Amino acid sequence: MPVFSRDPVYNLKTVLQETGLKADALRMWEEHYGLPLPARSLGGQRRYSRYDIETIRWLVKRQGQGLRIAEAVEEWQNLAVRGSDPLDNESEAGNTPAAAMIMNTPLDDLRAEWIRACMGFDELSAEMLLNQAFVIYPVETVCVQVLQAGLHEMGERWYTGDGSVQQEHFASSLAIRRLEALIAANLRPPQAETVLIGCAAREWHTFPGLLLTLLLRRKGLKVVYLGANTPSAHLVETIRAVRPSLVVLMAQSLVSAAELRRAAAALQEEGIQAAYGGWIFNQEPDLVRRIPAHYLGRKIEESSGMIQQLCSAPEAAPLFSPADAVLLNAARAFKQKRAQIENELVENSLLRGMDPHNIEMGNHFLGDSLAAALDLGDVAYLRVDMEWFNNRVGENLPPASPMVGAFTAAYARSVNKHLGADGRLISAWLESRAGRLPGAGDA
Repeated sequence: MPVFSRDPVYNLKTVLQETGLKADALRMWEEHYGLPLPARSLGGQRRYSRYDIETIRWLVKRQGQGLRIAEAVEEWQNLAVRGSDPLDNESEAGNTPAAAMIMNTPLDDLRAEWIRACMGFDELSAEMLLNQAFVIYPVETVCVQVLQAGLHEMGERWYTGDGSVQQEHFASSLAIRRLEALIAANLRPPQAETVLIGCAAREWHTFPGLLLTLLLRRKGLKVVYLGANTPSAHLVETIRAVRPSLVVLMAQSLVSAAELRRAAAALQEEGIQAAYGGWIFNQEPDLVRRIPAHYLGRKIEESSGMIQQLCSAPEAAPLFSPADAVLLNAARAFKQKRAQIENELVENSLLRGMDPHNIEMGNHFLGDSLAAALDLGDVAYLRVDMEWFNNRVGENLPPASPMVGAFTAAYARSVNKHLGADGRLISAWLESRAGRLPGAGDA
């Protein structure tokens, strides 16, 4: 295939003569779709390369084959994301034998094959399956129903012990890389509204925020994405610099949900409109009443429409339920005495049969989650995290090991010893939880 020069040497008149396109149509393509993207002379005049001219011809040809310009641009972007130069592929993707073979492949089957490839650390097969999916289905559909749903299924496998953290991280890495490429390829000039998206402090899972960024950019919104672990200390300063119509924060865990609540409260005091979402709110719906911001719902593909609405017609944040005085006292007391509580577990002779690493991990995880649940206003919010805790702390122990129950019971007794009346809510809940596990009476 010929290699076309990217040197910007042609003026607008030459381009119009060679492509047969009208000037107003070309400007509309550039302004609405970012394709092509001409350079500018020192005097501000558009300057096009031979590659730009051939790009325009490619789009005109697709229009002649019955595509709308938006569809032609999307096809170009999909080819570019897969690492293929569209000018090297003059056959329409849907007419190729390979595409014909997979046109009837159900999306569920493609997702299952992608998961299988990721579980086997087969990067080439995983990428090829995604390429196939993008040929057949819209970008949004593949990202939500293959990537997001596939990662969720792999997370469930890890949660239940049917998969490893390495497999989940491998799949997440591939999915994030693909999202970042799609975001970079989406060059449509944005609308006036700006949305600021970030993960709450202590939140490291970036995929949901990246996916929401892509969905919003494809709707034409300008998105500033801050990435993982967005500290709340300087968030207001950042917002004043960016001046977004809406701030969106994401949280997947109880710990990051507590950080999100603090950030949302600070934004509310500043009169800044905020919204939020994440896995933890699907698992514990009652948390929604604790956050002074707009909840974006359970499905990320529906969140983008709600965000557009909030940008165009801002609304006051819904009322929220603060923690009561008893919980606040318990939270303060626990934070003051947490070190003593957990040091006692390290020295507990009845836990000597437990791997010291698991004791350390148990102290860290259970302590962080407990502090977050208290900050959010209900110790029972620990329920979701405790299920993970039971699986992960006991993962190196024999089946039905009594050590997890023993650890939970020992933690409850240490809380009762060091906090007294202030810790009764905590110790009672932990004791009830430990009572369902083997070994609770051994500590």
